[in-house]
Amino acid sequence: MNDDKNELIENNDEKLIENKDASEEVLEPIEDGDEAFEDADEQNKTKRIKKEVIEWIKSLASAAIIAILIVKFVFAFTVVDGKSMMPTLHNRDRLIELKLDKLFRSFKRGDIVVLKDEVKTDGNYYVKRVVGLPGEHIEIENGSVFIDGELIDEPYIETGIYTEGNVSIDLSDEEYFVMGDNRLPLASRDSRAFGPVNKKSIGGRCVFRVFPFDRIGKLR
Repeated sequence: MNDDKNELIENNDEKLIENKDASEEVLEPIEDGDEAFEDADEQNKTKRIKKEVIEWIKSLASAAIIAILIVKFVFAFTVVDGKSMMPTLHNRDRLIELKLDKLFRSFKRGDIVVLKDEVKTDGNYYVKRVVGLPGEHIEIENGSVFIDGELIDEPYIETGIYTEGNVSIDLSDEEYFVMGDNRLPLASRDSRAFGPVNKKSIGGRCVFRVFPFDRIGKLR
């Protein structure tokens, strides 16, 4: 009788051990499933981060390209170097130069322009005033400037200033005569020295001074 009891107990213990093992076997796949889910979530997160980084790089690249195109073809900041445009402009003034302007309008007498590489001889860009227009006859005599025989009014130069030079020249259909506002001797290197400039040699028109702040405003 006791042997039967012991055998029954042993059988029950074996069943309990088997059930325990079975329970552990059932739990193992669940743990594997959680790990797989976490791995998948981590991979998705990594993909999202990579995608965001790529989008940021694309946005920055696009912004850089747009900025380059704007500076090259639309407008630029120009720094005045020297005193050739005094009293209108002073050394180190910062100006806004419109580059697309010449595609939609002709330069007018009195415009302040930036001359490009074709006429620079000392490594600097020239900022000058348009005085003579295409097709006109320019004459400088006795300190005064004449256009087609008529004395022109130049309110941008100081009263009583004598314009140096002895010039008499006809401009072609694409040429402009430019000078600095400072007409004192040797103060400005301009068309009196290097002759008329072709429209292609004019980079753009300066329209606004942004620095110094006490002289900020539209140029005249």
